[in-house]
Amino acid sequence: MNLLSLHGKYFRDDENRLTANLAVMLNEARRGFLPAFLALIGVESPASISQVQIALQDSLSHNSERSILDAKLTLKDEFIVVLESKVGHNSIQRSQAIKYARWLSSSEIRDHVLVFITQIHEPQVESRILEALKVEQLNSVRCIFLRWHQVFSLLQTTEGLSDETANRSERRVQKGLAVSSVERLANMFLSEVQRMTYDLCVIDEQKIGDVEDVVIQNQDPWFMKVALEHNVWFPSGQARFGLRPTKYVAYYQIVGVASTKDYLPKHITHVARVKKVWNRISVEDARRVREFRPLFAVPKLAAEVDKFGNKEGLFHIAITEKPVPLAHPIPMGPRGAKFLAKKRVDMARLLAAKTTDDLFA
Repeated sequence: MNLLSLHGKYFRDDENRLTANLAVMLNEARRGFLPAFLALIGVESPASISQVQIALQDSLSHNSERSILDAKLTLKDEFIVVLESKVGHNSIQRSQAIKYARWLSSSEIRDHVLVFITQIHEPQVESRILEALKVEQLNSVRCIFLRWHQVFSLLQTTEGLSDETANRSERRVQKGLAVSSVERLANMFLSEVQRMTYDLCVIDEQKIGDVEDVVIQNQDPWFMKVALEHNVWFPSGQARFGLRPTKYVAYYQIVGVASTKDYLPKHITHVARVKKVWNRISVEDARRVREFRPLFAVPKLAAEVDKFGNKEGLFHIAITEKPVPLAHPIPMGPRGAKFLAKKRVDMARLLAAKTTDDLFA
C-alpha cells in the first residue's frame, strides 16, 4: 500500500479513487503533466499554471438536478473541465453526459469541457452521446473521450518515467537518498492506478487462504507455444469477472504433435507457477506492460493477440514462471476432458493422478 492507496480509501469505488488520484497527480505535476493534459483535451495552458484550481467530489445543482462531480479543473473565466472516470466494463451513460453538459453550459466561463476517461473503447456509445448533446442544443460543451492508457502514456512521457527510472527511484528511497517528489509520486500513481484499472493480482501478495493450488487450462498448440516460449498464460473466462487466485496452472494439451517432446495431445504435460494475473486489460495496455514486451516483439504473435478480447476489448492475461514438464504426463481418461477446463485441484492430487479421471471428484 502506498500514499495513493491510502488516499483512495476515502472514496467509495475504483472510479472515484482513480479520478481522485489523477487529480492529485495533476495538481502535483504542474510543470509537465498538467499542461500536457490540458493540451490533450484542447485547452490552452495558462501563463501561470499555478492558477488552475482542481477540486474533488464537488456538488452540482441545475434545475433541481443534483449530483457529485468526480473532479473539476477551473481557471477563472477561461475554462471549466469536468472529469468523469469509468473503469472495467463500465460504460458512459447518456443521461449522465447530458446532466453534466447542462450544468457546464449554464456557466459563464468561456470554455466548457466534459472529459470521459474509460478503459473500454465504445465508438458507437461515443457517437450517440455526441448526437444527444447536439439534440439537446448543448453545442457550447466540448465532449472529449480518452482511454486510461493514453493518460498513463502521457504521464510517462511528460515526467520521463520508465521501468529503469522507477527502479532507480525505489533504490534511492531505500537508501535514504533524495528523490524528486513529483517523480516519486508519479511512480506511485502508475503503480496504484494500473492495479485498479487492470484488476492486477500479484499472487505472492495474496493471503494464503485466498489462493487455490492448481487450475487446469485446456491448451491448443498456439497457446501452448506461447506458454512454453514466453511464460504467458491466457486464462479462459469472462473478463467482466476476476479470476480466483491460483498458485499454479496445469496445461492440458487438446491437440499437439506426438513426435515432439513438448507437444503431447490429450495429456496434462506441464505445470507453471503463476506470478501475476491482469484480470481486465486491453491489447493497447498489454503492449505497455514490461513482462509482455517479448511476446509483442514477435509480429505473428502480436497480430494474433490483437484479435483478443470480448466485445469491449478486455481479456485475462497472466505471466508465469517457466513451465515445468511433468515426469509422467497425465493422459485423458475414459470420461474425457469435457469438464476438465478450469477445474481446480490440489498439487498432491494432480501429481498422483494416473489419468485425468482421477482429478474428478
